[in-house]
Amino acid sequence: TLLFNHYSIAQYNALETFTTGNGLGNNGCTALLVEPDGTLWVGHDFFGQPSLNGKPISRRAPDGTWSYPFQSAGLSIPTVNGNPFSWNSFDVSEIHRANDGTIWFLSDAPNNNDMNSAPPLLSYKNGNFSAHHISLNNFPNNGAVHTMLVDGNGDLWFGCEGGLVYYDPVADQFSSFNPPIINFANANNHTSDRVFALDYDNTGKILAI
Repeated sequence: TLLFNHYSIAQYNALETFTTGNGLGNNGCTALLVEPDGTLWVGHDFFGQPSLNGKPISRRAPDGTWSYPFQSAGLSIPTVNGNPFSWNSFDVSEIHRANDGTIWFLSDAPNNNDMNSAPPLLSYKNGNFSAHHISLNNFPNNGAVHTMLVDGNGDLWFGCEGGLVYYDPVADQFSSFNPPIINFANANNHTSDRVFALDYDNTGKILAI
């Protein structure tokens, strides 16, 4: 279920609720993006059930009309770690917008229920989806991704279980970065190189924690 708060300067209005009964493609909502023109994108999680209704993504236009662009995407089958990916398993975990208007969708669904699989990645621009081929070799620790960032140049960063992954969409090239391993005092010698959150400052510097 998706809830919105509506505020004005001197007035508070009741929550407005969206479900499959009035537009959503699925009631399991896991990602959200609002574009500058008010277009709303919602990503869905099917909780282990195949997305047979073809609606892992819902879009609400500024006039309130809902659509499900993924249904008519006509995508080819991408490879993930060298294996064909089943779109029936595509759950959306994050949605981000680049400055050029490209919308990026990250899935946390493993390829064919194989946990040793990198996450599928989709982009949407000018009414068309593109599937991006991913190799597990680009992602440390079996492809476990905690967060994603689109920087000011339109490049993608992934915070992973074992460091950072950078993706240049123009060159279609991935690079991995291993931050220093942090040793936690008084924590049974616990160490971590996990990255859980990403952002960038006004100089373009990427910040990771």
